[in-house]
Amino acid sequence: VLPVGEAPAGGLMDALVATGRATRHSAGGREAWVAADRIPLVRVAYPGAALDPPLEAPARAPAAPSYEDAVWLLVGARADQSAPFAATRLAADLALPGGDVEIALARLESEGRLLRGRFSGAAGEEWWERRLLQRMQRATLGRLRQEIAPVAVTDYLRFLAHWQHVAP
Repeated sequence: VLPVGEAPAGGLMDALVATGRATRHSAGGREAWVAADRIPLVRVAYPGAALDPPLEAPARAPAAPSYEDAVWLLVGARADQSAPFAATRLAADLALPGGDVEIALARLESEGRLLRGRFSGAAGEEWWERRLLQRMQRATLGRLRQEIAPVAVTDYLRFLAHWQHVAP
C-alpha cells in the first residue's frame, strides 16, 4: 500500500493499473495504490473501502488475515520504508485508528524489528526500523572513518618529540 502522492513517476502505476496488477483504494480521506495480491489485506483493514478501478485479487493471493494481522502487516510494511516516525503520524498516513497502530508497533518491537526512542530530537516517542537504523549507523561510521587520515611519519615523530619534551 503506497500513498498516491509517493508513487513512482513515469506512468508506472498507470501501467500496473492497465494490466490489472494494481488499483487505488480510498479510506479515511486518503488514497493509496494497492497491489492486486494485497487486496484481501486492504479489504480486512479498511472495510468498505472503494477500489478504483474495481479489481479482484488473483487466485494466488494470500488469504485474508485477521484485522490485527492486517494492521500489523500494513504497519510493518510502512515502517520498513520510513526513517524515524511518530505513531500518530503513521496512523494518520495509513488512515487507521491510533490504538490499533500502537498495538502493531508494540508487536513489531517485541519481534525485534522496530526500536523505540528519540532519534530526531522531535518531542515525543519515535519508532525506527532496526535494519534502517543499523544501515544509517554503518554509513555514518564509514564517513567518520574516512575523515580520519593517518599523518606522515615525520609529523608523528615531531609530535612525539614535543609531547615527551625532548624537542629542541
